[in-house]
This record gives sequence, C-alpha cells and structure tokens, in this order.
Amino acid sequence: MAKMQLNAFANAMSGKLGNAVFADTKEGTEVRPYVIPNNPNTAAQRVVRNNFTKYTAGWSLLTAAQKAPWLTYARNIYGGLTTKFFLINPTGTAPITPPVTTFAGDSITVTVAIADSTLTFIASAANAAGVRTELLLQKLLSDDRTPQKDAYRTKQYASARRCAIIHPSSPQ
Repeated sequence: MAKMQLNAFANAMSGKLGNAVFADTKEGTEVRPYVIPNNPNTAAQRVVRNNFTKYTAGWSLLTAAQKAPWLTYARNIYGGLTTKFFLINPTGTAPITPPVTTFAGDSITVTVAIADSTLTFIASAANAAGVRTELLLQKLLSDDRTPQKDAYRTKQYASARRCAIIHPSSPQ
C-alpha cells in the first residue's frame, strides 16, 4: 500500500482514479489498488440479507407511535433484536413494541460430551417456555490458540436439553 505526502496546494485526496483508490486516514492519504469486492452469495448470507429485508420492511410498517418507544430504547436495538428473532422464527412476525424489562436469560450450565465426530451439548435444565439458547462456536487453528472475543459465530439455537453437532471439524 502506497502512502502519499501532499503539498500546500492539496492537503487531502479521496476516491477512485483508474485502478487506484485514495483514502484519507489518520496517518495521511493512502493509495491502494481498486479491488472488486468478493460476494460469494452463500446460503447463510442470503438468509441474513433476507432477514435484514424483513427487518427494514417491518420497521417501515410501524406507526410513529410504535416507533417512538423503539427510538427511545435504542436506535439500532430493533434491528439487532428482530434479526435474532428471524433467525429463530423465520416465518414469524417481529414484535411491534420493545421489551419493558431486561432479560437475564435462563440460569443453565452447558457441558460437552464428545463421541466419534459428534459433540453433544447438554444443558443442566430445559429452557423456559419461549426461550432458546444460542450456541456460539469458534474454530481455533491450533490447540494452543486463544479464542478471540469477536470471532464466535452462531452455530445453532436450541431449546431442548441436548444439542448435537456432527463433524465439528468440517469447514463452516
């Protein structure tokens, strides 16, 4: 990546010129090659995009009176909650009012049993009615690798006491 020192006639540069992209950063103007973004359009991406479409359509149908408490609660919380809602209930209807209390979740602990190529997650109790547990996993590249806080990915939502994942070493 090239960096550029600008003179008194020009002190910032940004945008695309031919096959180069200029970006104004805190270190100065950077020049990098223009790359066409990769869009593999996987099934998982299509699910997320579809859920985002449902979220935006649902938001546009809310009245001003229905939007007001959402905006008070937090401007983007509606998107976060309804995105999770549609992952669990793909054909459901998103809630039109925000939660009135904090949800602390169920008090359970989860243990893992390993047999052959199957991981079985066993909860200490069943979830309460209408509650699901989100199973977050992270692929580690080696045994001594430290998990990264933001690298966990949703693998499954479960409401039963047992949840099995077959072939955990297969590519995601």
